[in-house]
Amino acid sequence: MQEQTSLFADFRAFFERAPGLFVVLAPDLTILAVSDAYARAMMTTRAGLVGRGLFDVLPNDPAAEAASALRQSLQRVCEQKRPDAVAAQKYAAPRPITAGGGFEERYWRALNTPVLDAEGELRWIIHHVEDVTELVSLRANLAARDAQLQDQLSTTVQLRAAQHALARRIDELTSRHGENEQRAAQRAAEKTAALSALAGGLAQDFNSLLNVVIGNLDLLRQGATGDAGTTELLDEAMAAALRGVDLAQQLLAFARRRELQPARLDINELVSGLAKRLGRELGGTIEVSLDLAPELWPVIADPAQLESSIASLAADARAAMSAGGRLVIGTRNRHLDADYIGENPEVKAGDYVIIEVSDTGSGMSQAVASRVFEPFFTAKERRRGGLGLSMVQGFLAQSGGHVEIASDVGIGTTVRVYLPRLATTAKKAEAVPAVSATKGGNETVLVVEDDAVMRRIVRRQLYELGYRVLEAEHAMTALRVLETEKVDLLFTDIVTPGSIDGMALARTAAARWPALRILLTSGFLQTRIDERQLNGFRFLAKPYRREDLARTLREMLSVTGATPPMPLSAAERPQVSPSG
Repeated sequence: MQEQTSLFADFRAFFERAPGLFVVLAPDLTILAVSDAYARAMMTTRAGLVGRGLFDVLPNDPAAEAASALRQSLQRVCEQKRPDAVAAQKYAAPRPITAGGGFEERYWRALNTPVLDAEGELRWIIHHVEDVTELVSLRANLAARDAQLQDQLSTTVQLRAAQHALARRIDELTSRHGENEQRAAQRAAEKTAALSALAGGLAQDFNSLLNVVIGNLDLLRQGATGDAGTTELLDEAMAAALRGVDLAQQLLAFARRRELQPARLDINELVSGLAKRLGRELGGTIEVSLDLAPELWPVIADPAQLESSIASLAADARAAMSAGGRLVIGTRNRHLDADYIGENPEVKAGDYVIIEVSDTGSGMSQAVASRVFEPFFTAKERRRGGLGLSMVQGFLAQSGGHVEIASDVGIGTTVRVYLPRLATTAKKAEAVPAVSATKGGNETVLVVEDDAVMRRIVRRQLYELGYRVLEAEHAMTALRVLETEKVDLLFTDIVTPGSIDGMALARTAAARWPALRILLTSGFLQTRIDERQLNGFRFLAKPYRREDLARTLREMLSVTGATPPMPLSAAERPQVSPSG
């Protein structure tokens, strides 16, 4: 008997200290026991709940919709003696006195489970409540963001149609006046520049939206362990958001605003590895072969972007060989002399490595070939449209190279990619080592962010990592906080409202508090910042993952003594739009 009493006491202690919101009800809905978490959520004590009716302690009016749904669920449990779930319902939950008191709008869902005695009669009801306010808020935010993106897409389509109509009208007018080839090329460049500006602006806005979506998904994913269904949904949502980041990067490549990560490359090695993958992806009807020149000069370029460009050219070639054919990727060295520069004034003279992508497809006329690099241009002879070749051209322009095309109807097409020969020593591209998960700490971090939603996300991420978090909406408030609080690290957006921006705040704080660690961030890609302007401060580009933030903070805060100026890696440099 004594052993049973001890076991009952242990179970009761386990129940009361359980992290979930649990209530044990009698069949007449009298409260028999509650967990500590439930008492805290109701802003009262266990003694204030036990012995009272459930609907006497709920924050809502008993006649309200939420209470009615709960009452019907409990009635079904009593009648059918089977578990019954209640969908998320809105409640006016009490707010802690430290947060201002009163009530706040929360969403709770419940699961009511019957406990039967030996004769099969209802003995108790286990009432389990789960706060899903943030999940409901996230769904609403995602729906609003989706509507906003749809509006932006509709606007983009309208702008594209207007652009095409304007381009056709300009072509008609200029053809009447016999415009020469040089003026036609200038006109095409201006149209491309306008679309580049539009694409870059859309990419920036898209990045800002993704920053909020990814931050919220990271927070929800962190708290969803143990719920396989929710975890799967969050992982799918995160995968879609990261695909959105890739789309934004493609738009930036077209707009020539994407930050490249150049490295010394062996082009023959890169092409050989890529050809194996293309052989599988292009299908059995396309034969892929290589024609690689020996002793090829080294170049410096972004390996990921170069692979993406060659793969895009291969995809265009496949579209032109619907009945099958042959794709040849070749390499060779070439010196571009004054004669070549005379015909191509936008190119600099010198040594280049050429990558040729040739197909035996349908080919195209000279009229079509002269326009294939125009954004969104498509024709029956080319088969594919969109930004593909425009992005290739943009990447090569950023890399100091260029691209040309030659095609004959019924014979095929050859695209030549030119990359300048490497004249200085550079490190060869290396695989990025896997980074283990980084834990947080207990230091104090001051977050300066004018976007209230993003500030809330960062605050919660840092709080869950164990940090003490202070926050400010702009630089002047941040300076006042630094004067009154001991802060270990300042995390500020570069673009902030007010008389001084985040960069000026960082410089002022570094001068006044030399031991303060400073981390900068920004999602505005047109901001022109070079390494000298950063003064050795670390930089984390938006949108970033929770793991990236955690790892960067831990690296910075683990350094003892005053913060020294730190050399920047390519991944940490702010994304800068090219001059000119």
